[in-house]
Amino acid sequence: MATLASVSAFAQSAFSIDGLVDAGYQVRDYKGNSVSGFNNNGSATSQINLRFTEDLGGGLKANFRMENDINPVSNGINQGAATNTNSPSQTTALSTWGNGELRIGVSSTSWGSVDVGAVNFASLDAIGVGSPFGTAIGGAYSKVIKADYNGVAVRADNSARYMTPSFNGLSFSILASKKQNIATVASGVPTTMGPATNALGYNDQTGVSELAGKYSNGPINAVVSVLTFDRGGIGTNGTGATSATSANNDTKIKLNTGAVNYTVGAWKAGLIIQTNKGQNATNFVDQSAAALSLVYTAGPLALSIQQGSINNRQALASSTTNAATLVATTKSFGMGADYALSKNTSLYGRYEKVNDDANLLGGYYALTTSLFTTASSGTTRSLTAFGIRANF
Repeated sequence: MATLASVSAFAQSAFSIDGLVDAGYQVRDYKGNSVSGFNNNGSATSQINLRFTEDLGGGLKANFRMENDINPVSNGINQGAATNTNSPSQTTALSTWGNGELRIGVSSTSWGSVDVGAVNFASLDAIGVGSPFGTAIGGAYSKVIKADYNGVAVRADNSARYMTPSFNGLSFSILASKKQNIATVASGVPTTMGPATNALGYNDQTGVSELAGKYSNGPINAVVSVLTFDRGGIGTNGTGATSATSANNDTKIKLNTGAVNYTVGAWKAGLIIQTNKGQNATNFVDQSAAALSLVYTAGPLALSIQQGSINNRQALASSTTNAATLVATTKSFGMGADYALSKNTSLYGRYEKVNDDANLLGGYYALTTSLFTTASSGTTRSLTAFGIRANF
């Protein structure tokens, strides 16, 4: 009887490993400069996920996820190339182990779920809903469409999220990560608790909050997200010292995202609309973006196409010369094909072209006129990829 009881208790918890590997041949052309060779993530993010869930009884469960993003064609990157996602003073290279979403929490069928860790934004879910290419080649991710204000991070460290249960396909969530801004590096923190440990209070960190709603019922899937960033007093010099006088540090930025897809037979149409706005004492940023996509599936073959654009507006109130609003537009086009060899393995092709008249292809989407400086070598970037993707 004791043996049966222990087996029954063990059956109430489950540990699993799943993931994805994506690699192939790519050609990357940046304003006339071309490079080609084998690379990863042509169609999806290569990763290994560790998951754990335990039934605590009464409809209550404990849940854990550790996402490990990997590069299947490089040993060097897998030895450590990630940095803190929302701390500008955190510059120490971190291990690839655990560099993706990290969360632990509890969930209930009656009141929803609570998770803490480095939790993904709902705006990342919106990209997956509105674009068949997600954050991979074809969707102009970080150029036209993004999951945060600068197109780099998709989650916030030291964050917590509450999500309601689903009511006929409709659910809501709230996420928050508290801002940390310190006067000097290691102020009041022992030196043994340095940046490599990401000790609480050691690094400046952008404050993040997000309100989101999701709907999934029948042929319709939709996500709406309001993501706000508070960078007041956040340092940028890599030492942890605050620089409140810097042009960008007292900026509050809000990224609004709406995405929907609708499936009819073999066809699925998707749409993403975004606005990205921020302001400080002298500058403001005002961006509006949209991307429309269409997918046709016939047996093992899926064909995808997407057209997008982002309008970038800026005015410098402190300068008479630049007082007028500057406007520039970056346009994108993407297409792809997937052929399923089995339930888990597919061959794919991807193509993405960006006409970057707004010069958004490099660095952060900062509040600076350099965004509108056109490189003499041109404004076009293109990406081409052919590869294989396997899920497990």
